[in-house]
Formats: sequence, structure tokens, C-alpha cells
Amino acid sequence: MSIRVRLLALFSLVVVAGLVGFLALWLFGVPGLGIEGMFSQEIRRATTSTEVLTDKERDTYEHWLAEHRRSLRSWSQLPELSLLVQEVSRAGASQASRDRLARRLTVLRESSPGNFRRLYVVAADGKRVLSSAGNEVRNAPAEHQEAVQESLLAGMTESVRLQLDGVGAGLLAVQQIPVFDRSDQPTGAVAGVVLAELGLETQLAADAVSIARNLGSGGAVVLADAKGEVLLDSSAVASNPRNRYVASQLVAGSEASRILNTPQGEEVIATFRHLHLGATDTLSLIAIRGTDEALHAVRASFMRTGLLVLLLAILTFVLLLSATARVAQAQAQVLALNAGLEDRIRERTMELASANENLTQTLARLERTRSELVRSEKLAALGAMVAGVSHELNTPLGNSLMAASTMQDHTEVLSQALDRGIKRSELVHYTEQMQEGNAILMASLQRAAELVASFKQVAADQTSAQRRFFLLDKTVDEILLTLGPTIRKSGHRVEVDVAAGIRMDSYPGPLGQVLSNLINNSLLHAFESVAQRLVQVVCRHGMPGQVHIVVRDNGCGIPEQHLGRIFDPFFTTKLGKGGSGLGLNIVYNLVTEVLGGDIQVRSIQGEGTTFTITLPLVSPYANEAARQESY
Repeated sequence: MSIRVRLLALFSLVVVAGLVGFLALWLFGVPGLGIEGMFSQEIRRATTSTEVLTDKERDTYEHWLAEHRRSLRSWSQLPELSLLVQEVSRAGASQASRDRLARRLTVLRESSPGNFRRLYVVAADGKRVLSSAGNEVRNAPAEHQEAVQESLLAGMTESVRLQLDGVGAGLLAVQQIPVFDRSDQPTGAVAGVVLAELGLETQLAADAVSIARNLGSGGAVVLADAKGEVLLDSSAVASNPRNRYVASQLVAGSEASRILNTPQGEEVIATFRHLHLGATDTLSLIAIRGTDEALHAVRASFMRTGLLVLLLAILTFVLLLSATARVAQAQAQVLALNAGLEDRIRERTMELASANENLTQTLARLERTRSELVRSEKLAALGAMVAGVSHELNTPLGNSLMAASTMQDHTEVLSQALDRGIKRSELVHYTEQMQEGNAILMASLQRAAELVASFKQVAADQTSAQRRFFLLDKTVDEILLTLGPTIRKSGHRVEVDVAAGIRMDSYPGPLGQVLSNLINNSLLHAFESVAQRLVQVVCRHGMPGQVHIVVRDNGCGIPEQHLGRIFDPFFTTKLGKGGSGLGLNIVYNLVTEVLGGDIQVRSIQGEGTTFTITLPLVSPYANEAARQESY
């Protein structure tokens, strides 16, 4: 079986297993992951949403009634209104007074448009309607008589009751209009009552858009009485049997959400809330929502997911067909190539072995070349030291030779004088000449001995690289002494400023080689176009246990593109002109590996270069044996 057939069979198996697993998970899967779990979650979410809407509608109704009761109370407690009602109540009251009272009622009605069905004022006898706004009321309706008579009783300043008539469910709010004395204080008497009939349907109509958006097109909010009779229904169907059935399941005073199955075969979410409307506490608000509409989004999501999975499977199958075709083609090419693969591998192995041998030989030659250059650098340093020795010893030895020859001449003169007889004055003069020549001879020989001792110490340090205790200022002076002829010949000026008393336990030989290389590097590279040529060596205490050695020049500086490579081996800008490319590499290796320090360089073209060396006063030991030997 070819690899293409195997891949297609494997993919088909995976797709079938994935589809079966997907369907099983959705239909019979883990709770919360399968479709049943998602249905349950959506039902809970829809129930919560329905409860939030019902609570909002209840709050709206209660706030609506409280506002109208407060408005009626404030309107009826005005002393000028009380006087106007008393005036209109008298026999023969003028039409102007009646008109003023009617205008006041109109203003009150227009403050809440659409809410007042009827609004009028009744006299204190409870029979005469003094004035009305909106629908003209000439006599108090029979269905209002009981409320009016009750409100005229002492202590009954206000009453609210449910009003059912042909127009629909409403609330009847009655408010006493008291009689005031001259100080605007109620006397206890009643001037009349104001009666307002409020339509409950206005709130449902105002929230129709919000109800449809939250409950769906088939949802509704129902107002029912304590017996479960529907008083108001926000649905488009005036007499909805589903909603009447849900209202019949009302338990007086109960507030809960339930899933109900109606006789029409529909499953609905019903949320029951009790309305607190003062004396009219027999009403309940019911929000009804069908579960099919709530689950519509889940079913649509399931269908979209299924289609997406199917499309992905088809796309993957097409891609797999293309990939397997390429795999089959590649497999054929691999089989064709395998025929001569072993020969090519053998040839390549031989080529790699030859290249590796050539590389090894080249590395060996480079290492030998590097060693020879390092030895050349050391020999050059020793040659410079020998030149310094010969030059520095020339002066004291010349002085000694001159003093000795002068003393010899004076001795010959004295010897000749002894043959003819010597005077005391001549003997005294000879003695003075001998003492003076002897002093010159001793001083010159002493200077030569000191120079030989210094050169000997420097030579021993540079050739042996032994560790010892030394004073930094003395060692720097000895190192610069060996460089004196080179410095004087070049015409440069070297200034040394070393703090006294810096005592180190380190390697003076490598340190001398570092300073020699840095100074020679400045002499060779720094002053091609500089007239005032100055090299400074400054040594100071740094952090506790450290010393800073700064070598700076006022030369032409190092180009920025070269700064990162100056410590690389064999990097030089003076190839063939005296530069080997190892000087600063040797400096870096000695500072970091032998002396245990750090070296940094800063250079600005046209201003000069500064090397800053940070060394420990006690250099690290190469190994534990070296540490023990030092003790």
C-alpha cells in the first residue's frame, strides 16, 4: 500500500471519528458541553434575563404610582386651591372661579399626559362635581361613590383602589382638600376631594419595545389579580389562552420563576412578581417567554458549527489530496536518488575529511605563526630594553672612565715630581684631586650599579613572569627607564603620575609588558598628524582592593568602526609598517587572564585615545598549588 493511500485512509478515519465524537458530545456529552448542557445554560440565562425585566417593570409601576400620588398630594395641599374649591362650592359661584379651578386641573393633567383617564374635584357633600379636566364629568360616577365617601371621612386623607370597568384596569386615587385657617394650617374640615383615575395600560404600552427586545416577539408581560385573572396583557393577541393559563398558575403573594408546559403544548418561562401599590396590594406582574425562542440561538449556533466543521473537513481533505500527491512525487524522487546516495555520501565524506585535515593544518600553522609573532614581540621588547641599558649606562660609565683617566694623569705627574722632590703644597693638591676624582668615580659607578639592578629586575620580570610584592611607582619608573631611548628618539613627551604607596601582590613582568605595549602603540599609531605629542600614565587607588591605571594620548584617535576590533589578534592598520596586530591582543590577554583585571578603551577622533585598566591589588592565583607556594 502506497503512502498516499495510507494517509488518505488515516485522514478518513480521523474525520469519521471526529464527526462521531462531535455529534456524541453535543447530543449525549458531558453536562455543560453537550447540547443538553448548552440548552440548560441558555434556559438559566433566559430565566435570569426575564427576572431582570420583571423586576424593572415592577419598579417602574411602583415608582409611577408613587409619583402620581405625590403629585396629587402636593396639588391638593395648596391653601389657595382650598379657598378656590370653597368659593366654587358656594351657591351662586361665579363662572370665572369655576374656570380657574378647571385650568388648575388641566395643568395637573398635562403634567403627566396619557395617564389620567378622569380627573375632577368633588364638593364636601360628596355629590356635586365642582370641576373636571379631560372627559367632562357632571356627576360623580356610581363606581366612584364608595371611594369618594370613604375619602371624606375624618382622618382618611387619601385612598387608592383598583378600578375595573369597560375601559380596562385602572387605579383610583382620591385625595382630600383640607380647609386652612388664616395661618395656612389645616383646621380638620374638608373643602372637597380630588379624584384621579389612572390607566395601568399606559406603562405596558410605553415599555412595549423593551419587552419585545428582551422576551422576543412571542413574549408578554401580564397584569393579574389575586385570583389569577388577566387584567392587562402586553401581547398583540387581546385574549391569549397561553397567557391566561400562566396567570391561573399564580400563587397569591408568591414571587418565583417557573418552567410551565401550557395546554397548547408550549414550554414557557414564567416569572411572578407581586406589585406593592399601597392599598391595592392584590396585583401581580407576570413575564412570559417561550423556551423555543430562547433556544433558537443555540440551535442556530449548532447548525453553524456543524457546517463549519463540514467545510473544514472538506477543505482539509482537498489539501490532503494535494499534499499526498506531492508526497508521492517526492517519494518517487527519493527512491530515484537513493540509488546513488551511498556513492555520493562516500565522496562527500572523503571531501569533508580532506577539508578537515586542511583546516587542522591551517590552524596549526596559524598557531605557530602566532607563537612566533608573540616571541618576536618579546624579543623586540628585550631589544628595546638592551638599547635602554646601553644608553643609560653610557653616561655613568663615560664619567667613570673620564675620572679614572684624570686620576691616572695626576698620579703620573706626582710620580715624576717624587724624583725631583715634592712640595707639601703639591701633595696637598694631589690629595684633593684624588678625592674629587674618587667621588666622581664612586657616584658614577653607584649610578651604573643601580641601573644594572633595575634593568636586571625588569629583565627578570619580563622573562620569568614571577609573582612578587612590589611598589607600583617604582616598577613604573623602571619600566619607563627601559623605554627612555625609544621615547627620546621619537620626540614624544611622556608624563607619569603614580600615587605613592600603592603596593601590589602581582606580576610585574606582564604589567611592564602591558604598559610597554600601550606606550609603543601610542608612539606608532597615534601621532601621524599631531605636533604636540603627549602620552600620560596615571595610577590611582580605585575601589577598595583595586588600582586604576590610565594610559592616554592626545593623538588622532581610533576610528569608531575599528574600536570593536582593536583587541582582536592580527588586527592592525600598520601591516608592513611595523605593526604585527598582536600588541593589543597580548595586552588584553595579560590584563584579563594573568593580572585578573579589566581594560576599557575610549577614543574620539581628533582628540585622542584613553585606555583604562582596573587591576586588583592582589592578583588571582592560577591554581591552588600556586597559592600554597606563595605562602
